[in-house]
Order: sequence, then C-alpha cells, then structure tokens
Amino acid sequence: MSWFKTPPPESIYVRPTPFPKVVVPSFIGENGQVLNMLMEHGAGTIVRDYSGLGNHGVFAVPPGNPAWIDGSFGWATSFDGGDSINAGADLSLDLPASDHTLEAWLNPSNALATQAIIGKLRFMPHSWGIYQNAGRLQYQYRGAGVGVDTIADNVYTVGTWYHVIATRNVNTNNLYINSVIQADVDVSVDIPITAANNFYIGRRVQDNLFNFNGLVGISRFYNRAFGQPEISRHFESTRGIFGV
Repeated sequence: MSWFKTPPPESIYVRPTPFPKVVVPSFIGENGQVLNMLMEHGAGTIVRDYSGLGNHGVFAVPPGNPAWIDGSFGWATSFDGGDSINAGADLSLDLPASDHTLEAWLNPSNALATQAIIGKLRFMPHSWGIYQNAGRLQYQYRGAGVGVDTIADNVYTVGTWYHVIATRNVNTNNLYINSVIQADVDVSVDIPITAANNFYIGRRVQDNLFNFNGLVGISRFYNRAFGQPEISRHFESTRGIFGV
C-alpha cells in the first residue's frame, strides 16, 4: 500500500545506503495526521510526507540546502541559518482557526536569535508556528493585531534535543516541551488568515530571513488537538532516538 497521494519525484529522491541505524516510530496513519516527516532517508532534496496527503517537502533554494545528518538516532536535517524546507500551501496545512497539533524534535545551535522553526511564520500580521526568541521556544499565533505568543517557562540549552508540541484546543493555545506543559493562552479573537502561504521548516514565509540554525528531526502536523496522554506517548516513544 502506498502512503503517497502524490509520490515524490524519484529523480530527486535518493535512497541512501545504508538505511538509518534505528527504526523510527512512524505513527503513520494516525487520526487527523496531515504532515508526517520522519527525516529518515538522509539523501536527495525531497523530504517525504507519510501522512498520505502528498505534502512532501522540498529543499528551498536559493541560497542553499539543509544538510542530511546521519546519527545514532537515524536521520535529521541540519540548518545553517540560510536553509529551509518548503511543504507547500495545500489547504490541509492551513488550520489556524481549528483545533490542531504541531510537533517537532529540535536541537538549536543559537542561544538568543529570533528564528523561525516550523509553520507559517511571518513575525508580522497573520502568522503562526513554533519559533525561538531570547533563548525560549515559543508558539506564535497572530492575526491582524499584535497576537499572543505562548512562551516556554525555561531557557533552552544549545546543542540539546527538545520535543516540542504546540496545540490549539477550541480557543486555548498550549505549548509542551518534553511532554511538560509550559504555558496555555486563551486566544478567541485575532485569528490568522494564512491559506495562501507556504508551510516552511527553517524560515519565515515572505523571505529568506530569520532562518533556523540547528537540527530538526521528526516533524508532524495534525488537524486535531492532542491531550496530555497522547503528547506523552509521542515523547516517550521517540526520546531514546534523540538521547533524551
């Protein structure tokens, strides 16, 4: 059975030898999954989406491609502050007004800079996604106004892996790091409108600025809000891969 509505171009996708050292828990076929990038293949310029919706990512150029990293955890992508992955603008990836869950494994290389990590971030009106600022991981949610960010309690450590989940449940935005709730914010107005924008990993929408510097592992997006038991299950099932 194929998990691809739209197969990635085989002329660009390259199967590596050998395959990852560790089997990555895939969670393929989970209810409400609209993006599932395992970062498992380690070669080529296409990042496969295993959701079945064909939201495959493309290494966005110019100026340069992320680098594939072969580690004991399997594979990840390395961003040097000028790279990004573009997953396109399919409507399945545009859920700011609805319940959703945005998930990623991250390893930042910069302590203080404002950097876009994953989502449809603009750092101006109509923006949402996970980013870092002043040493803290945050979830930006901004419509036409100034918006409200959901901000982590603690400053992160450079060179450390973190499992980050942002959820929107009815009108409440929540941020979890390593399965621990960091903050919850009520946002019932000022909803982002972003249907025309591409979904990126590693940069903001409108230009190649505020790019992420660090590693990105498993990345997923769902059209429903996870509760604490499911967040814990995703964290516990993958933490060993990243040495957490």
